[in-house]
Amino acid sequence: MKKVFLSLLVFFVIFSASASPREQGPRISLKNSTGYEVFEIYVSPSTSDDWGGDYLVNTTLDDGDTFTVVLPRPLSEVNIYDIQFVDIDGDTYSRFDVVINNESVIEMTFDDIDDDYGDYF
Repeated sequence: MKKVFLSLLVFFVIFSASASPREQGPRISLKNSTGYEVFEIYVSPSTSDDWGGDYLVNTTLDDGDTFTVVLPRPLSEVNIYDIQFVDIDGDTYSRFDVVINNESVIEMTFDDIDDDYGDYF
């Protein structure tokens, strides 16, 4: 009986690990060089109309710091993503159609701000 229980436990642990895509998918690093603290990060396949969930959840990303995102799908399925940061003031910084490789480093800067300010900057 102990062997059966142990076998089931091992199977459950292996299955659980393989069923968790945020821990198993390709990893990318996002560097905040916007000059502002970032409160939300979104990474979504470019073909999607939805940003999905916030990757930062209950933390922030200081200017100059890097945050690692584990993508939910293998690069063989999706390798072009849109990326968005939201800062303390609610300003957004976006990049669209970014080709992702495993271990990519993407640096978001103030130049990526989504603004309607025209020539004011």
